[in-house]
Amino acid sequence: MSDRLIEDNDVSVDEVKEQAIAKHNKDLLVMTKLIFAINEYIIHFGRTSNVHDECMDLKTQVTRNKEHLEHWVDKIWLNILKNLMVRARVYCPYHLVI
Repeated sequence: MSDRLIEDNDVSVDEVKEQAIAKHNKDLLVMTKLIFAINEYIIHFGRTSNVHDECMDLKTQVTRNKEHLEHWVDKIWLNILKNLMVRARVYCPYHLVI
């Protein structure tokens, strides 16, 4: 009985994590599009633009934020995979884990 409750709880936690990943993936897509648009602006208008330097700074900041968010999403995925591996060992004790 308690094993079943633990399993159900693990599944719901994983579902919440997957929902968070889906939300963050949307955020990453927006950031990617913004970086692309800033690049396009910088290439099109070049150094003659009065906001060239600000665009470069913004691109750097958004790129850094995107990298941090990607790292965070990777951590969530690794945690989900770890939980799956633990469950596989519990239900298949003779299962070879690679």
